[in-house]
Amino acid sequence: MASAESKGTHLFGFSPEFSSRYELTDIIAKTSWSTVFSGRDKLLDRKIAIKVLTQGGQADEKISNRFHNEAKSISVLDHPNIVKIFAYGWDTAAGPYIAMEFLSGQTLSVVLKEEKLFNAKKFEDTFIPVLDALCFAHEKKIVHRDIKPENIIITDEGSIKVLDFGISKPISQNQSQTVTSGLLGTPLYMSPEQCEGKDITSSTDIYSLACTMYETLSGRPPFFGESPAQTMYAHLHKTAPRLIDISSHRKVPVRLAEVIMQGLSKKPSKRPESMEKFRAQIQAALTGRALLQRNTKAKRLLKLLYIVGILLLITVALLSLKAREQYVARQKKLIMEGGTSPFRQSDVKRAKVDSILSSIVLKAADLRKHGKNQEVVDLLSSNESLVSLSDSKKAKFMFYYFLAQCNASLDKKENSIEYCKRSLECRGLEKELYYLQMADILAEQLTRSEQLAKAEEAIRVCNKVLAQRLKHKSDFDFMYGVLMVRKGEALSRLSRPHEAAESMREALALYDNCPFKRTYPYAALASLWLTDYAEQYPNKKQRDDEDQLKETTKQLLSSYLCAPDAGNGMRYLAKYYASKNQRKLERDLFTRVLSNHRDTLSTQDIESIERKLSDLSH
Repeated sequence: MASAESKGTHLFGFSPEFSSRYELTDIIAKTSWSTVFSGRDKLLDRKIAIKVLTQGGQADEKISNRFHNEAKSISVLDHPNIVKIFAYGWDTAAGPYIAMEFLSGQTLSVVLKEEKLFNAKKFEDTFIPVLDALCFAHEKKIVHRDIKPENIIITDEGSIKVLDFGISKPISQNQSQTVTSGLLGTPLYMSPEQCEGKDITSSTDIYSLACTMYETLSGRPPFFGESPAQTMYAHLHKTAPRLIDISSHRKVPVRLAEVIMQGLSKKPSKRPESMEKFRAQIQAALTGRALLQRNTKAKRLLKLLYIVGILLLITVALLSLKAREQYVARQKKLIMEGGTSPFRQSDVKRAKVDSILSSIVLKAADLRKHGKNQEVVDLLSSNESLVSLSDSKKAKFMFYYFLAQCNASLDKKENSIEYCKRSLECRGLEKELYYLQMADILAEQLTRSEQLAKAEEAIRVCNKVLAQRLKHKSDFDFMYGVLMVRKGEALSRLSRPHEAAESMREALALYDNCPFKRTYPYAALASLWLTDYAEQYPNKKQRDDEDQLKETTKQLLSSYLCAPDAGNGMRYLAKYYASKNQRKLERDLFTRVLSNHRDTLSTQDIESIERKLSDLSH
């Protein structure tokens, strides 16, 4: 000791400055290029491990870079399952060193020699923490590149730590450099791309970890040869025995074995997409097994209860069949006589809900025909609880159809929009005319809303229904034209005139040779809008079509507007006449619409027309 101090060094060959901070006690590991000491940090009074690069390691540039890389990598990986680094420095006597967390325990390789094989519980306790650590490292763009049992330690306290990031590499770096610097890794656990010196990604750690998992469950690595070269050749060209075949006596969960075998795929693209995905699959496989074990004992009891339940249901159905028929007859009579009282829950259980709901819809249709919108809303609202109990898609659709239309007539726009959406949720009716009409009503009300977001929603509704046209090859092309017009209106409201023009043109194309007069108002809307669009953009190609558009508009407007679309037609025609300063034609239009369609116009529209007529009279 005295001779060491006379030379300016302390025990183990360190300088006095180093020894004033760190007290070394013993050598706990040694390789050809590094030595690991146990010791104590005097300043912070804690037990530590000191890893020192030997003289031979310092002389080798590759080893020296690897040592520096380990310190750099671990310094950014602050995770409970990764060994912590406290300091990295250079001692004038001994050279570069790393002061790190002292771990007392056994590496996984030592544990495997004692236990040979892991059961599922031991596997989960060991590898879930390892997966957590590697997920964290990959998030920090660090690939370990040397996952093996020797680099996983199980401490005396039972925690799991991942060691030796000495050959780790940032994912963002050019991985092809590993070729020029030599192959790095341990042959028994090296991925095929490592064996060939190709680019390294996070998938490399997945392969190496899968090799380690394979060994803990089977007692042997997936590939091994008489020499490192033969082992690497096996990684590249041979297929590992199925884990479930060689480990069946350990009762390895089938799904767990499949996930690990996927991790051993030769091509990185065939392995799980990320370490996070690999962790999720492992956890799911282990959890699924646990759930299966817990539920096995209850299967017989559940089966028995199921049979008893079926027998009880059959008995109740047979006993109540006659009572149901009598009840349905009474309810139908009540509905057709104008009764609107809601059903009691106990009554519903004894009723044929579909039949009753259909009767309610028929009554609503009759009331709607006579303009009794409020009575329709009262009848349907009081029986809305029946809808969720019915299996009839058509009856449910028509139920919401009448609620939507009547609420719209009563200026209850938000209620109408909600019922429109509910009706369109009834699947299997996309080919029905009523379905397309409901989509039109919804799109119109959304477009006319003051919120621009509602106009965007209207476009989504139109696009969703228009996408069904080719799929169903419907005969109702005129209704798809209506939705094209609605879509164009919404696009115009969102200040997207070019897209709106395209939608309007598609609508006019669908109206060619259409025999239905009810399409004229929509075609007029499209034509008027395009005329206005051409006038606003005189330098664009649409200008060339203006004369033709005006002629089309003139022909279309010669027909009377049909009642359901009087409001929209009135607005567009009025705008057109106003732009041409044709006040008389505009006044005649409002007068005609008001006299012919007052019963079908909303209160808001009627008030608006009356105000406009008052203005035009002066």
